Amino acid sequence: MAGGTLANVDTLDLVDRLAGRYRLAVLTNNIREIAEHWRELVGVERFELVIDSHEIGIRKPDPAIYELLLDQLDLRPAQVVFVDDTVPNVAAATEVGIYAIHFTSAAALEVELVRLGVVLTPTA
Repeated sequence: MAGGTLANVDTLDLVDRLAGRYRLAVLTNNIREIAEHWRELVGVERFELVIDSHEIGIRKPDPAIYELLLDQLDLRPAQVVFVDDTVPNVAAATEVGIYAIHFTSAAALEVELVRLGVVLTPTA
């Protein structure tokens, strides 16, 4: 989201290109007051799982939130790629054993995912 009001269209396009090939989840630090707004902007139906910090009382970068993600997806850390725009959250995921990418742009993320061998559905 840009300025908390707009969804990053390029990133959502990338998410849509991953859908159907990979399991997708959201792990977010948000507050109750904007929950409905961001869920609508992002279109959470794109994701298998949404873990919202205000609902569970744990926030990134607490390692417990990453463990909860792994437990709910029934995956090992090595099976997950975590993407976040905050360096401490990326570092915390890495500490748990998850491969983490610091998000700077959708284009840079796409390059890194392809480097990892992720297969993307071609753009329309």
